[in-house]
Amino acid sequence: MDGFGASDAWHGPLTNAQADLFFSPTSGIGLSLLRMGINQDGGTFSTWNNAKLAIARGARVWAAPWSPPASLKTTGDRNSGSLRSDAYATWATTLASFVTNFNGNVGSPLYAISAQNEPDFETDGKYDMCLYSFPDMAAFVGRLGAAVAALNLPSPPKILAPESASWDKLWSYASAIKADPVARGYVGIYATHQYGGVRPYQPLDKPLWETEQSSFEAFDPSIANALKVGGWINEAITSGNASAWHYWWLNGINDDNEGLIGKKGDFQLTKRLFALGHYARFVRPGWVRIGVDGSVSGVLVTAFKQPATGDFAVVVANSGGATTRTFSVPGADGSAVAAYVTADTPLGAIGTDGNLSLGSASQQVPASIPVAQGRFTAPLARGLTTFVGKAN
Repeated sequence: MDGFGASDAWHGPLTNAQADLFFSPTSGIGLSLLRMGINQDGGTFSTWNNAKLAIARGARVWAAPWSPPASLKTTGDRNSGSLRSDAYATWATTLASFVTNFNGNVGSPLYAISAQNEPDFETDGKYDMCLYSFPDMAAFVGRLGAAVAALNLPSPPKILAPESASWDKLWSYASAIKADPVARGYVGIYATHQYGGVRPYQPLDKPLWETEQSSFEAFDPSIANALKVGGWINEAITSGNASAWHYWWLNGINDDNEGLIGKKGDFQLTKRLFALGHYARFVRPGWVRIGVDGSVSGVLVTAFKQPATGDFAVVVANSGGATTRTFSVPGADGSAVAAYVTADTPLGAIGTDGNLSLGSASQQVPASIPVAQGRFTAPLARGLTTFVGKAN
């Protein structure tokens, strides 16, 4: 696994407390990736300090552009059209300048840079966009890769593409990139958004990231919405074989569910924030997915292990009523697992009952559950539970 994250595009500055909530693996949900937005001038849509705050808490930062300047577009408009073919080198140089801007302002290397946000999606004039055909994306990846390589950095960012809006288009873009020897040599991460669902994995020669998903219904902080998010993550990892997963915004700017928390920037907590924390806080970069028994209808189970230490995490999303399940983890040799719970309890600060809490008194889930011969039997509340233990 490479991590879990969200975007601060069009956000104001984060406070230290907000950065702790999003990125701290001890007092927050432990996001390990921050996705920034690149503006048409090679700057950021948010603030460099947000990146500093994320990195100080152990996260890696990458960035994506929404549109080149209007003067480089086929329509002369940032909200429509494509990048002119004679402007590829100019725009690639501007994106490379973002890398140097980031490194200089943040004081740490940018982890990855995307060729384009949603190159397959027409925004109908509502916000910045840039369309690329499959071969055009491959051609531009080659130009971007060359521009970044020319910086001669000791830790150059990975090139990420195509970041299509839907999984359906991912494979056509990836095929075009793999068929182009220049683009294939530069791309380091394949990426897609999850709008429209997940499609079964097809072999790729580089890691696959899911880099955006949210929903646009009226603001819903409930456990039902958290379970929806848990299902998205489970599907992207198990069916899509994604090694990273991102929600859209950290904090919602609109009156819907585009942010992990908040609506219209009010920073209101939600159960979906804690749902993502069930993965992000415990499944750290470098962990690998392992097999686990215990899935039944209405109970989604994924398990992960840190190869060097044997630490493991079993993440369970139970959309049914309270129940009890037995789980078998290969090599589990500790005496107990710790249970962290998000359930249909009153919303509160992280760690309070049913809000990514260690155990839950109201849901009758103990903080510690005994393990015997690699198996443990645990009560499950309606919601999400992560069991953390040790394996050989």
